[in-house]
Amino acid sequence: SEMLGDVMGSQTLTRLTAILMIVFMVPFVGIQIIGAGLIVSGLTQGAIPYFWGSTLLIGFILIYIWRSGMYSVARLDVANGLILMTLIILAFVFVSRSLGGLPDVHKQLMASNPELFTPQGVDNKYSPSLWLSFMVLWLTCLPMFPQIFLRFLMAKKEKDFRYTSFLYTIVPPLLFIFPVALGIMGHLSFPGLEGKAADQIIPRLLTTHLPG
Repeated sequence: SEMLGDVMGSQTLTRLTAILMIVFMVPFVGIQIIGAGLIVSGLTQGAIPYFWGSTLLIGFILIYIWRSGMYSVARLDVANGLILMTLIILAFVFVSRSLGGLPDVHKQLMASNPELFTPQGVDNKYSPSLWLSFMVLWLTCLPMFPQIFLRFLMAKKEKDFRYTSFLYTIVPPLLFIFPVALGIMGHLSFPGLEGKAADQIIPRLLTTHLPG
């Protein structure tokens, strides 16, 4: 907010941006905590309840930020990113192999759920207007992602900033492809899931198809 206000020479813009970031950051962070609670509960098959899974995550984040500040956040980002990419790729490989291999999985899905491979998706949910709204959303919301801007502003050198900006365009698409592919493959093992049950598709796939 201070950067935008300084560039545009407007204190009003500084205040407005800060308010918007705070307001929209609350549900954004909340969604991450809810997701973590669901994953922990799903992977432990309810041994750790949703509430305690979320609470443990909040406590862990508060402790390492309080003890080490933004430096720990940057280092943890790198570690988390590498772990996440490795594990999601391994999950994709294990699940697809357990279902008979990727070519066979594709044939099965084409026979049972061909609509999954169309731009419109199941029940024609993704209309052209919805696709357009997603594109507009990403174009307008990226400047309002404080967690991204904070990391960019942490760079010590301009070269580091440029390198980070470049990697940001490559890493997220890689991370997005595999969870979506797992969700699609989930139609073979758990057809007909809806609502909160559908949110558990990846933990369900892992507990069903991966070694203990």
